[in-house]
Amino acid sequence: MHGAILKTFTWLGLTAFGGPAAHFAIFQRLLVGEGKWVSKEEYRKMLAAVNLIPGPNSTETAMLWGHARGGLWGLLLAGLGFIVPAALVTLLLVALYQEVASLPLIQGAFLGLKLGVIALIAQALWDLLPKPQKNPRPGC
Repeated sequence: MHGAILKTFTWLGLTAFGGPAAHFAIFQRLLVGEGKWVSKEEYRKMLAAVNLIPGPNSTETAMLWGHARGGLWGLLLAGLGFIVPAALVTLLLVALYQEVASLPLIQGAFLGLKLGVIALIAQALWDLLPKPQKNPRPGC
């Protein structure tokens, strides 16, 4: 169980670009739903909790996921897995970006990444909306 937490959040730390809104969308897609880590309702409660406390919301959410799945050790492993790889990728991208920022290909790639993140966030918001009931209760 702890290995799965570390593996999941290390992978997310390496690949989850776009800030908290994108991270929430990725978390939702990978970990929320029937047969996954938590239900949609539990995820909504996590989001509400992290928005009440100061600090980096996506990191706090990752750590809550780890705690929900593996207790205190899960919290620590999810935090380390999410933070350390992301910091290393950021350092690498900053070093590369300083060398190639003016190239049109790089500018286009960053525009494409931005558009992809916007689409991911839009899909996550759509998925979080309540769905209409097929058989509404009488009198409603």
